[in-house]
Amino acid sequence: MPPDAKLIAIAKVFGVKPSDIDPARTELDGIEMQSAPARNAYSISPSLNGDKGRVFLEVATEMPFSEAAKIVQIITESSDD
Repeated sequence: MPPDAKLIAIAKVFGVKPSDIDPARTELDGIEMQSAPARNAYSISPSLNGDKGRVFLEVATEMPFSEAAKIVQIITESSDD
């Protein structure tokens, strides 16, 4: 059976209690899943080294592989500077 958090999420999707899926897990009934705080897809901050004209870019998003490969290529080329 799935871990507690997954069972709660599955039950929520189907509009049932976790114990409707697994009767032995009644202790999970009534527990609400806490949503993770929204995370920005990217953040830009000043260079970690204090270099003028450069920034620290952090990306955390799903995207097609072809787009991710383009970003990696740009990063690789710019790190050679």
